[in-house]
Amino acid sequence: MMNYEQRLSQFKKIYPEILELSLAEKSPFGELKKILDDSIKNDVIKNEEQFKTLANALSLVGQSIVAQSQVTSLNMILQGDENEVNFYANELKKAQTDLVIRQTKQIDDDVELKEQGLDIERNISIEKINLLKAQTETEKKKPALIVRQQEQIDDMLRIEMAKVAQGYSFGLSAGGLEIPKELEAWVREKIENIEK
Repeated sequence: MMNYEQRLSQFKKIYPEILELSLAEKSPFGELKKILDDSIKNDVIKNEEQFKTLANALSLVGQSIVAQSQVTSLNMILQGDENEVNFYANELKKAQTDLVIRQTKQIDDDVELKEQGLDIERNISIEKINLLKAQTETEKKKPALIVRQQEQIDDMLRIEMAKVAQGYSFGLSAGGLEIPKELEAWVREKIENIEK
């Protein structure tokens, strides 16, 4: 919006242009002035009374044109202010609409992110549950695994003892010695234990 100085400057610029157009040769004032000039030139005006009448008419038209020019200039300035106000009002409405649209989109994005966050948390919770189940199953199987490992160790020990006994027995017989019956029974027992 214009301040006083700007309005005065605009008025000083607009008013002379409008007044000049209003007093131009082809304007009503210009036509009346031409009639008066022609009347004087052609000696149509016969007495002072006719001259005063035409001069008063021209004066009244001139005063009316000056006043109307001032009103028109002021209206143009005020209309400019009104247009400016309307322009800024429209810009404000656009900005408010854009803001509402952005805020709505932001809210939608926030809701979507929260939903994604909930989905991620839900998936993490499911994975944690599956991990706990797997750990529980593993823990349940540990005693059987321990027993199986102990059995394997026992089997390896029996095999080793049988190998030692067999080697000892073989060594005696290779050396030409007779294997004592107790030793032979002990070796047979160790070999039979392997199969158990």
